[in-house]
Amino acid sequence: MKASSQSLFSETDGSSTIIHADALAGMKSLNDGSVNSIITSPPYWGLRAYTNGDTLEIGIEPKLNAYIDNITSIFHEARRILADDGVLWLNIGDGFTSGGRKTRIPDNIASKNSARGKAYNRPDTPEGLKKKDMLGVPWRVALALQADGWYLRADVIWHKPNQMPTGNIYDRPQVDYEHVFMLTKSLKYKYNIEEGYERSATGVGYRQGRSIWDIPTESKKTGHPAVMPVALADKCIRLTTNEGDTVFDPFTGSGTTGIAALNLGRNFIGTELSGDFVSIACNRIHDETGVDSTIEEINSDNELVIK
Repeated sequence: MKASSQSLFSETDGSSTIIHADALAGMKSLNDGSVNSIITSPPYWGLRAYTNGDTLEIGIEPKLNAYIDNITSIFHEARRILADDGVLWLNIGDGFTSGGRKTRIPDNIASKNSARGKAYNRPDTPEGLKKKDMLGVPWRVALALQADGWYLRADVIWHKPNQMPTGNIYDRPQVDYEHVFMLTKSLKYKYNIEEGYERSATGVGYRQGRSIWDIPTESKKTGHPAVMPVALADKCIRLTTNEGDTVFDPFTGSGTTGIAALNLGRNFIGTELSGDFVSIACNRIHDETGVDSTIEEINSDNELVIK
């Protein structure tokens, strides 16, 4: 299947295209090595459902191993469309076994949308784990991707200095961080080291960037319940792309990666399963960058067409 997206971009026009399709189908429409960096945050396992239980949706698998297998398959295809010197930044959070609760709490932000506002059955405690165990999902995924051929280069800790407490928790510390794994396709890759320089610990001069990033969460009411801050995507893009490069997000959501890419003079391609989120992303990208996104869909002939 040939991607019409490939002809839409010049090196400096800052174009945005969102493919309304599941991540795998959307990526199969793109050419080998056609994107320079991938910045994304897939749905976390067992947390919430974003659609009416579509079997293509990631995160609603009844078994943790099935989630890891699906994520690995998606990023196996992502490695094909990534340039040889490209970098994947994968933001993924952890969770806990249910501890006996049987349903997921309805998403307040999406409570008016029956597709996402109702409670879903929580997955059973994975084999080998106990009630109230931390799942260890980020590292399980990272090691699976490493085994599939990715180079695992860094585990960045995204520290959230403004993180609000999560519920009534009295028997463990509150979690105020997530993992952002840096993975590469090749042994050598694009890395703009100067973009990571930060103030030294003494406050005098600068030093090479470290692997703990203090980036506040954003409270924008976008209609999406889990919004990555633009500052996080911005830092990843600065470190591993140049102006005119193409940034890809297989889980576009509310369009955060696209906003960061376009504001830095990059092009953006994204895939998104939910039609609601396609609309949200297009509107938000326009409002925050002034760029109108082209929406494409896959027709019955397995070809991309402009919607």
